[in-house]
Amino acid sequence: MIGQFPESVLGWTNAARNGHELANHTLFHACPEKLGWQKSISIDNYTIDKIIKEISTVNSMLSLLDPKRKTRSFAFPCNNVFIAGTDYSEIIKNKGLVTYGRTGGDSNSVITDFKYLNRMQVPSWHVWTGTTLQQLISFAEKVKKTGGMGVYQFHGVGGQIFQISKETHRAFVYYLKEHQDDYWVTTFSEAMNFISDQQKE
Repeated sequence: MIGQFPESVLGWTNAARNGHELANHTLFHACPEKLGWQKSISIDNYTIDKIIKEISTVNSMLSLLDPKRKTRSFAFPCNNVFIAGTDYSEIIKNKGLVTYGRTGGDSNSVITDFKYLNRMQVPSWHVWTGTTLQQLISFAEKVKKTGGMGVYQFHGVGGQIFQISKETHRAFVYYLKEHQDDYWVTTFSEAMNFISDQQKE
């Protein structure tokens, strides 16, 4: 209808208002051409300057959806931090584009060494298609047992790629709610702010 936000815009805006973090993930999600990406938007054909412009553009777009957040965290497309052999993670941090970065990992990627954690290359569990509720819970229990931090990298809930069912995801959220005395469920940036304070001590 005329005069109303498109549904997707309203969804992201409401998510931000309800405490969710809208982080940067680039505009075109450049990944290696060998994984099926078109040559024009494959990371193989990117330059540092191009990725900087892209991240900056997305920051501007996100500021329209989530104006209260002044800094952004970043999820590296395809968990890749290199362009033409150069690690660009610290470059985008030093330019003030992002404060924290998330890369990949597996179900063993539990963070326990907070003091020496690279805040621009924080590992996460790339949750694959078919992951079960018990596997999601097992990772949480491993995090609790070690007193560490775990980052779940979900892509498609009920659709898209690397998907798990909506029912499985919902059941896991309910599990965390029922055990909220055992887990601190928060945004990536809030968790990283806490770790940053520890590293300063």
